[in-house]
Amino acid sequence: MRAKGDHITIPESTLRRFVDSQSKQFAYYDLSTGTIEEEYPGRYNTEIGYFPQAFEALLSREVERHIGILHAKLKVFEETQGILQTDDGFKETLIRIVTAQTFRMRDFFESMKDDLAELCRRRKIPPTLSNMKEIFYTQDHLERLVGSTNQLLASYTVRCAIVSDSATGSFLLPPTHFFQAGSRGSGGAYYFIPMSPRYAFVLLPREANEKYIDQETWTQGFFDIGDDDLSLFVPHCIKVAKQFKDGHLIGEKQYLQHLSAEGLFQSA
Repeated sequence: MRAKGDHITIPESTLRRFVDSQSKQFAYYDLSTGTIEEEYPGRYNTEIGYFPQAFEALLSREVERHIGILHAKLKVFEETQGILQTDDGFKETLIRIVTAQTFRMRDFFESMKDDLAELCRRRKIPPTLSNMKEIFYTQDHLERLVGSTNQLLASYTVRCAIVSDSATGSFLLPPTHFFQAGSRGSGGAYYFIPMSPRYAFVLLPREANEKYIDQETWTQGFFDIGDDDLSLFVPHCIKVAKQFKDGHLIGEKQYLQHLSAEGLFQSA
């Protein structure tokens, strides 16, 4: 039986929402090769023992469990098309996910290696990869990052963005599980957290909601996204993916093929 490794970037529960019902695989565009590949959720970007055991348990308890809860809420919402409840606890969960997903990225750890090696030397322990990970991947470190992010996004509100039935495109999922759109200088960035090709939770600055607030569904907790919006999101997703060695963009295969044929991955 194949040993199951840690999912370094995207949790398996989200990957499963992008799976094709026929192949049981999801598609992704590899920016480094310019090709569209497919993979099973349980095998994507995994490595046995990548995270220290205590941090893997923390991710499962504090992050992936909450992502699973969000998927469950979405499933109920899909089935009922009722009101999506997005209270302060909901917002805190999304902020935790945004922070933790950045924190768990391999490239974030790599960017801190010199500082971590110096810290090891100060503590008079060998600056090995294992020791650096034990220092870096801790609950205390994560909680401090979440606390600072909470302060930054305290004035944000939460909604669910739904790709309209008339749209031909869908959401792309970058390695961070989220992407920013909008401008900090014009009211604040929007944080989109795609949960499936059709649904994304959004953290929006209250002063920048005018574009969507007039929609009748706004008070029910969601708003529609069309092809014009989706095309504007593509370069933001590419910008995120280009920052990482695992520069993949997950999405519906047909939409990825369309973006590739149009040369949008190369031009961004």
